[in-house]
Amino acid sequence: MFSLMHPVNLFVFALLMTIPNAVGSSYEITVDVGKPSGHLKHFWRSTGFCPPLPHTQSNQYDLSRDQELNLAYVGSVPHGGIQQVRIHWMLELITAHIDKGELQYNFSQLDQLIDLLWINGLLPDERGTSRRLEIAPKDEPDLWRSTSFFLRSWLIYFYFPMMSSKEALSLKVGL
Repeated sequence: MFSLMHPVNLFVFALLMTIPNAVGSSYEITVDVGKPSGHLKHFWRSTGFCPPLPHTQSNQYDLSRDQELNLAYVGSVPHGGIQQVRIHWMLELITAHIDKGELQYNFSQLDQLIDLLWINGLLPDERGTSRRLEIAPKDEPDLWRSTSFFLRSWLIYFYFPMMSSKEALSLKVGL
């Protein structure tokens, strides 16, 4: 909850009020960092990224050496400062084809990305995975349900075995 009387908010408010008068002027601000004024709670523990166009080639960005280094930096934020990464177009890393009348999924690229997150102490933020797959078009709801169920089951089995059954169930509810 916002409170103007909190020392930090009061300081920021006072600073903002002086900006119109500060044009062409300079001010010296002294901050006593040796004396805490209160507890600063974590308010954000996630970050995210979106690969550049074309999104159908997101693997070239998501699995690049540069992104590997970026995720290492993100995972190294001290005290669990960043815990989740929202990755847009992440499901583009899944491919599928029909073999002898059966739908076959290939999760190898998604596996690589999730492994990279795990290595760096990070989790995928599920909001980045909410769009429909091209392999499961809108006009085929049964295929979408099947793909969605298979994806969630696969994620729970391979990546979230330590989850309680209640947490795992919450991943399945969205079907």
